[in-house]
Formats: sequence, C-alpha cells, structure tokens
Amino acid sequence: MKPNLALTTRASALSLALCFCGVPMAQAATVTWTGNAGNGLWFDAGNWSGGAGVPGASDDAVFGLGASGVVSLGGATATVQSLTLTQADGLTFASGSLVTGAFGQTGGTNTLQTGLAASAINLGSAAHLRVEAGAVASADTLSAQGLPTQARLSLLGGGTLTAAALDLINVRVDVDGTNSALRFTSAQAQAFNDLYLTSGGVLGCIGASAVFNALAGASASINLGNAGQPGRIDCGSFSFEPGVNASASVHLFHNQNGYRLERPNGSPVSLNGGMRLTTGNAVRTVIPGTHGYTGPTLIGNGAALELVGELTGSAVTVQSGASLRGSGRVHGQVSVAANAALRPGTDDNAQTGTLQVGSLDLVDLSLLQFDLAEPGVAGDPNDLLIVDGDATLTGGRIDIAALGAIGRYPLLQVGGVPSGSLVLESMPAGQDLADWLIEASGGSFELRPRGVLELDPPTLALSAAEGAQAEASVTLRNVGGSAINVVQIFPPDYPRFTRIGGSCGAAGFQIPVDGECTVQVRYAPEFPETVESFALVNSDAVAGADRIPLQGIASRLPPELTPALIDFGVVAVDEASAPAQASLSNPSSLPLAIAGIALGEGLEFEVAATNCGSSLAAGGSCSIDLVFQPLAAGAADDVLTVATEAGEPSAALQGVGFALEIFASGFED
Repeated sequence: MKPNLALTTRASALSLALCFCGVPMAQAATVTWTGNAGNGLWFDAGNWSGGAGVPGASDDAVFGLGASGVVSLGGATATVQSLTLTQADGLTFASGSLVTGAFGQTGGTNTLQTGLAASAINLGSAAHLRVEAGAVASADTLSAQGLPTQARLSLLGGGTLTAAALDLINVRVDVDGTNSALRFTSAQAQAFNDLYLTSGGVLGCIGASAVFNALAGASASINLGNAGQPGRIDCGSFSFEPGVNASASVHLFHNQNGYRLERPNGSPVSLNGGMRLTTGNAVRTVIPGTHGYTGPTLIGNGAALELVGELTGSAVTVQSGASLRGSGRVHGQVSVAANAALRPGTDDNAQTGTLQVGSLDLVDLSLLQFDLAEPGVAGDPNDLLIVDGDATLTGGRIDIAALGAIGRYPLLQVGGVPSGSLVLESMPAGQDLADWLIEASGGSFELRPRGVLELDPPTLALSAAEGAQAEASVTLRNVGGSAINVVQIFPPDYPRFTRIGGSCGAAGFQIPVDGECTVQVRYAPEFPETVESFALVNSDAVAGADRIPLQGIASRLPPELTPALIDFGVVAVDEASAPAQASLSNPSSLPLAIAGIALGEGLEFEVAATNCGSSLAAGGSCSIDLVFQPLAAGAADDVLTVATEAGEPSAALQGVGFALEIFASGFED
C-alpha cells in the first residue's frame, strides 16, 4: 500500500481493515471463542465453538459479546487469518505471540500483554485497546474511526505499537511509560486527534520525518508531558500541516484565541529534530515553560508562536506573514523575514512583556511591534526586546501599536554589536509620525519625540511667612530627540513671584538634546495666602511643558507673649505681690482670635486683670496683669498660656515665698 495523502491513507487503511475484518477470506473458517473449557488457554479446542478446534493460519478468530478474562498463549505463537474483537470487553491476551493478517476491534476494553503482528489494525467506534508490556506491529495502517471521547488506544508499561501509518480519528491515544512507544514508518502525513506522550512515552519516526495533519474542519494535537517525566517525539524533523479550517499542533489545548501548550509540571517538549509551525489561519500557539529543541523552529503560513517560557536549543525563523511573540526567551538566533513580525508582549489579556533572544537578524520590511504605556521605563509596563548577542537591523520597521504619555521609551537593547538601522513606520492614531524618531546610542534604541521639554520639579513650590521671602530653582530639561529653541520665558503672572536668575537665557536661547538649564524664582508674600501662578515658556518643543507652574504658600506671623519670664522675687507667705504685666502682640496682617488665657496650676499665681478680649487687631497688642501670693515658704513656678487661632504663646512665672518666725526667750524671773 503506497498512500500519497492522509485522506488517501485513511480511506485505503479503512477499506483494507474492513476487507480483513468484515469479509472472511476464501476457504477460511470463522472460529468463535467460547471459553467453555474454563482454563483460558488459546490452544485448548474446548474454548472454541463449532467443533472446529483451535483456529489456524487460514481461519478467522472472533471474540464476541461476553468474552472476557485472560486468554493465554502459553508462551507459544498463534497464527490466524484475522482476529476480530466484537463488543468483547475485559479481555487480556498474555504469554506468547499472535500473528494475524488483520486485527479488528469494534468495542470493549481489551489488553494485549503479548506480541501481535497484523497486516492491518482497525479499531471500532467505541473500542479501547490496551497494550501493556507487549509489542504490536501492523504492516499497514493503524486505523480507527471512533466516536469522540469513546475510542481509545493505550500503550502502557513498555507497550509498543508499530504501524506503517497512523489514521486515528476521534481516538484518544495514550503512550505512557519510559519504554512505551507509538511508531510509524510512512513519510506521509499522519492523522490523529489527541495523542498524549507522558512519563517518557515516545512517538517515533522509523526512517521518516514527522508530518502531522488534520482533515478539513478537523484538528490534531500532540500533548507531551504530565506530572512525571515528559514524553518525547523522536523524529528527524517535525512539521504541522493542517487542512482547510483545521489545526495541527504539538501539545496544544483549545482556548478562545487558539491553542496553548500546557504541561502541568512545566516539563519540556523534547524533539530530536526541529519544529515547524505552519498552522495557518493566524492560529496562535502559546508555549509556556522551558523547551530544548535540537533543530530549528520554523514559523510560517501566518502562524503566531507566543513564548512565555524559553527555547533553549533552537534557532527560530519567522517567515513572511508569521509572527514570534511573547515575554519569554529564545537562546538561539531569531531571523525575521520581510512582512514577518517580532512582537514582545503576550496576547493574553493584551499584556506587555520583555522578549529576549540570543541574536537577531532583520531584513528590510521585517516588523518590530511595541505596546508602550509609561515613558522612561525599560520593560514592564512597556514592551521591550533584548538581544544577548549581535543584531543585524537592516531596514527593520518599528510599529508603535499603543502609546502612553509623551516621553522617551526604551525599545531595544543589544548586548553585542548592532549593525544597520531601524525605521519608524507607524504611530498610534493622534500622533504625528514626523514628531517622533528612533535614536540609537551604542546598543540601546529608544523611541523619542522631537524636542520634549521636561520640568524638574513639575511644579515649583515655595513657602514663606508673610513679609518674608523664599527662593528656589526649576530645571528645564530636553528629553526629546532634537534641540529646543526657546524664544522667551515670560515673567510670572503674579507679582509676588519674581524671576531672579538661573542658567537659562533671558530670550532666544537653545537647549540641546539631553541638555538642561535652570530658572531661579523668588516668592515675597505680603500677607498669608496660598496661590498658584505660572511663567509661560515660548519654544518650538513638540511636546512637554509650555509653562512653569508656580505655587506659593505664605503663613501668618504667630502671636508673641512677652516677656518670656516674669520673676516676682521674694514675697511673704500669704501676702500678695505687686502686679506684673505680660504683653500679647499680633504682628500679622490679619486679626487674631483669642480663645482663652490660662495658668498651668493657678494656685499661687493668678491673672489679676487683662484688656485682651476675644480678638486682637492686626498689629495690635494687649496686656495681662498677674500677681504672686505664696502659700508656703520656698520657690514656686507656673506657666501663662494664651490660646489663639495661630498658636499658643506662653510665658514662665516664678517667685519665692518667705515666712518670718518669732521665738520666745525662755528666761524665768
């Protein structure tokens, strides 16, 4: 049989299987297993129907509904024309070898723990064939037309199956275990839906490359790795070739945007060859985790490979119409063809990201696309491309898909030698392409607006008490890609601000790229206030500041209580001192509200009189009379405090109490 296409292979294999399984060969007897001998031995005639004895090389052996248990070949080899399992469920073939012209299974779950050689193998719509520690070989195609989720082929515990080709539609295939393998010899496209290679299970090509295909409207996926050792594809080369509106993929699971490579424990995809991604229809393949392909990875046919992990051993070629995306790393070289795209960041939730490659080769019309959100930041929340080695940038085009505020954005960092140049091709809506440029400095490439004026600080804030003054400077910096010509810096529009100097010229001066100058401003308030003002800057900057924002905060002068210390001297106990006076003054230009006058203890000192009311006029003063009346001999002190809306001035009070004692003489008459 020489199939040319997957469809031809599938049809031929199926017809051959039906020929062997459905129509008995001439002169052949149909011998049905009964198991009546009760010993489960293949070579016991008592286990077969019709008195025909044990089936021979020209007979058709049939296991029908109700057949179950272990069928032992006793270590020998049995040869039949065909072997058919029709709704047999729970059969296990063990200890020996079976040679058959054709093998057919239409249902049930059955296990081969022995060798099976067949011209063709056909699995029915709900069949489940398990091969455990046995070897199955088919000289023709392994064929199945199953019902979704019902037909299964399991190669476990070292079980192997070798066929000329694979034609497994709607069949789940599990190859689990270090010595378990599914192999084929045909160089034509192989068709299947769900293939799981786990715990070291192998999909192998025998003298052929691996070409995986899906028919129109169908899909195929190969899933490598689970919670244990990853599976392996052992093929010289590896490619995906879907049909119309179909998909063919390695280790891919459906999501709403395409396909995603998932490994529950992060186990790598292991390929002895390269990987070719030609899914077409702009299908997106997402590869998280770390993978080590020994051969190159080719992305073509409009496919999109999205890395969120690493490719450790593969160079990547992106063909015209295809794209390499993601926030992962390619350790090898990445070559991008004309009309192909390299795009940092991921499509999942439209996230930005950093894509890192070993070296980079761009040609004319190859595209680099970036989403940018915050100026001055290399990486998150911006897209960034990092090249570890050399970069050839001949005619690479830059497309800025999204942009935040006006400013400088790092795009590309080259660790080796960069050669060639990049061309800015497009900007988001609302941005004039002529106002932007790509600037290179060593291995760093930035998106820069032409002439952007930045202020440091963004607002110049000055604080002073009324009647005093404060001075500060603001820096004008050019963070754009071309020089800024300043026509004039106008005086502040509020008279309490005055420009008094700085390194910026008065008028008609230039700020070069990355250059800066300063403007010094004085703030001299006459009364308490909080005010905002600005000084206009007339320049040819395309973006950034066109004025210097100013903020002034003037605080009121606090009230004063004098003198700071009142000393009453020595006063006799229970006697009152002469009044001493404290003066409260309000130096502010605003009236002062007085909430109260109080002493700390008020035991030996007291307020005798005051002319201070509930408020004190601007610039006014009032007096407080105090007296000291000691209650006992010794030093005494207290504190006078006046509570106002602008603070609580205070004065210390002190004095000494004196007691006179008269003693009797003690003389007698």
